[in-house]
Amino acid sequence: MTSYRVLFFKRLTNAYGGSCNSCQRSIEIASMPSSERAVAAAKNRFAQLEGVPDWRLRADTVEVTSLLLDSTAGVSATAGLAETESRSEVGTSCRASDRAPAARGQQRR
Repeated sequence: MTSYRVLFFKRLTNAYGGSCNSCQRSIEIASMPSSERAVAAAKNRFAQLEGVPDWRLRADTVEVTSLLLDSTAGVSATAGLAETESRSEVGTSCRASDRAPAARGQQRR
């Protein structure tokens, strides 16, 4: 069986109409037979952690990645999270072109 990391994203729109995805939470699911079952389990866990009946109240999309385990050490080869469930800071994947001109260091004339 494989372990998976499921990321939950919320689509945000800035004041200028640009949009980007903001990671709301990352959940690792251990030992699932398929990515579909891992996503279903992560959606239930996400809703429970957020205190909502449906995960879609806090996120718009999910992204799943399989994790490779080092069989000798028993650790994730893609480790980087301190916990199996972590909440994202206000980090987004917005491009510079989505930001206001003043934020990019340009002045409107």
